[in-house]
Amino acid sequence: TIFKLFREMLEGDGLVPDRVTINETITACRKAENYKFLGEIPLLVWSYNGSIEKDSLHRLLGILGQNGWSSTIQKIMDRMKEKNMALTPQCYAANITSYCKRGDLNSALDLLRFYKTNEFPLDVASYTSVIAACKGVKDWALAMKLYEEMKAAPKGQNLSPNQFTYNALIGV
Repeated sequence: TIFKLFREMLEGDGLVPDRVTINETITACRKAENYKFLGEIPLLVWSYNGSIEKDSLHRLLGILGQNGWSSTIQKIMDRMKEKNMALTPQCYAANITSYCKRGDLNSALDLLRFYKTNEFPLDVASYTSVIAACKGVKDWALAMKLYEEMKAAPKGQNLSPNQFTYNALIGV
């Protein structure tokens, strides 16, 4: 029903959803655990030349990340690149988190390294997600190595460990 109404708004009535409609739809998808449609929201809006505010997009990507929808996140990021939209640290963190939530620590770590090597903007959440995923494989050494990388990073990189980082470390 959510999908039908959202599509009808765009296709049938020619209305581009505003911030309130987008946020209500994100909330409804999260509550209904309809992550497939959640991932289609930005693609539909953009296909009608609409826009999504950065905070709404970050929220949507975060929900997808927390539920392991990595291919959907990548699809959204690819579309953002096509539209010459800036990919933010939150985009990268959501993508890394999605692999962690799926239990794929190696892919998450590979992605973290790829982003870092190619100087994509990362933030503390990217590292913290991988540290938390170390718990699943009981890799204390890797968790501590990532923690040390965070501590050694220049302050301007926004990689200083936070409360969530320490919670993840303590839980490893």
